[in-house]
Amino acid sequence: MINILGVQRIIVLTILVLVNAALGAGVYYFLLPEIDKQERVLRAVRGQVNTVRYDIERLQVEFEQFEEQQERFESFKAKGFFQQQNRRQVEKILEEIQGVSGVLSAKVAINPASVETNPEAEKADYKVLKSTVQAQLNTLDDKDIYHYIYLVEKYFPGHVSVESINFQREADLDKVLLQAIAAGQNVPLVKADVTLVWRTMIPQSRIIAEDIN
Repeated sequence: MINILGVQRIIVLTILVLVNAALGAGVYYFLLPEIDKQERVLRAVRGQVNTVRYDIERLQVEFEQFEEQQERFESFKAKGFFQQQNRRQVEKILEEIQGVSGVLSAKVAINPASVETNPEAEKADYKVLKSTVQAQLNTLDDKDIYHYIYLVEKYFPGHVSVESINFQREADLDKVLLQAIAAGQNVPLVKADVTLVWRTMIPQSRIIAEDIN
């Protein structure tokens, strides 16, 4: 009986060893390659997910930039940046600005517009018009000069930039000038020579078809 049980155990153990060997072979030859395959698929899917996530983030950034550019475009459009330069209109605006700025007198010269080279504008078949505006301002206080420039930048059509400002004191305060100021006389004590550059951008066809005012 013991011998029979011993043989049976040996047989069972042998069968178990063979089964384990078969399972091991199955794992090695079939399951491991399948796991490796699935891992490759998973890595590929993760890569695709990362790519999609990156594309979404890029689109979000581009959309935000587009919105900012659109707002900027509308702001420039509202200020007349995409219109023909009209010197007569600007002269009237400058007269009104002088009246509210506190500047006592202003002699303004607006030079004829010229076409400024701008490759980015030319790609869109546009041309940038550039005019130099020279203003000689006389006032009691230099703060009125800065107020004048602020109003020009705010209300001038198109885009305007300050190229230079040169101040000169016309007279020193003395007893006579103080009495004149106290009496309500407009005594110019400060003179400023201001150079501005005025730019607008219009379609190239309008450069050919229209005269620059």
